[in-house]
Amino acid sequence: MTATLHVIFGPSGAGKSTYAKTLARSEPAVHFSIDDWMARLFAPDMPEPVEFEWMMERVERCEARSGRRWRRSWRPGFPPCWTSA
Repeated sequence: MTATLHVIFGPSGAGKSTYAKTLARSEPAVHFSIDDWMARLFAPDMPEPVEFEWMMERVERCEARSGRRWRRSWRPGFPPCWTSA
């Protein structure tokens, strides 16, 4: 069986997360979203105003961690859907 990875990119507000969640339900697949990780891990500590360097450091950490996680979960017939802003 051939495994498939769906990576969905696009600008903010384009509907990437909505599309990926729908795709994950219909395939079936596992949906990984950096938005979910960022909100749960860092939103309470976010500086006001948001500092670019602060944000990018955390985005890079989330991308690295979620990438390791989807690689561990990948199995034929149940591909991950990964979205990134």
